[in-house]
Amino acid sequence: MKKQTILLSLLALAIAVTVGCGTSTTGAPTFTKVAFLSNRTVTPPTVLFTANLDGTNVTPIPFSTTSVRNLSSSADGKTVAFIANTGTGNGIWVEKADGSGQLQMPGVSNPDFVRISPDGKKLTYNDNSGHISVINIDGTGNLDLTPTLPANMVYCFEPSFSADSSLIAFTCGAKVSGSGIYTIKADGSGIKTVEVRASGFYADYAFLTPDGKKVIFIGNLGANGNAVISVNIDGTGETLLVPNAGELVILNSNLYYDDPCASTVLVFKANLDGTKPVLVNDSSNNADLYYVNSGGC
Repeated sequence: MKKQTILLSLLALAIAVTVGCGTSTTGAPTFTKVAFLSNRTVTPPTVLFTANLDGTNVTPIPFSTTSVRNLSSSADGKTVAFIANTGTGNGIWVEKADGSGQLQMPGVSNPDFVRISPDGKKLTYNDNSGHISVINIDGTGNLDLTPTLPANMVYCFEPSFSADSSLIAFTCGAKVSGSGIYTIKADGSGIKTVEVRASGFYADYAFLTPDGKKVIFIGNLGANGNAVISVNIDGTGETLLVPNAGELVILNSNLYYDDPCASTVLVFKANLDGTKPVLVNDSSNNADLYYVNSGGC
């Protein structure tokens, strides 16, 4: 009986270790805010906003220029990151949600996309060299995660953190046509291929689901235009979730998406499978997840 008890204890430990090796939501922070950009009129002028997850309590974030994009918020809503052009070229900026503590990331040249980690400790971004990088929120520890790009890829972009901030999902463009979806640990190790999409099939804005079992992204399936699509982490089971969508984020167990080509850009909240969409912004004002848009492409 004693041997059996020991064996059962070792088995339980092995299971716990195995589970711990994957993406886990254990200890992952819970998002309290959704960040978005809007051309609505406020004083002083800004295009940066946060709101409760249901779209209520819209709050402007002060910043001195409207030439910004790619706003994201830490899970607690206290810190935001975005790309801004203040007259000397694009840079990555972080600040508190009240506008204080503004800091431009040093040593980052021509950033193209940025997201803050849910725990608010790091940023991941790509620059115009097409590499994926991470940097600490205080501007230290800038690390190129993809000094060698995945095979047959020439440009990688639009990285995002997993719920527990340990993994980064990103997409790449192929040499001829097509695209790839990948994950890599935030320390630069363990790059894995989710799938390589065939010629004519693109992928943008890849996000891991909180359980790490799927990647949800913007892409196309067959003749369909921009759409929200899911794929299993092993590259199987591509599924169309939401047609006519151009931008997305995953916050907690919900999908937020918009169609930036609509005459009035609206943000919707839905289940991760795309069901039960609910409008979360005032339909009289545009709201974009990544780019300020006046409506229409």
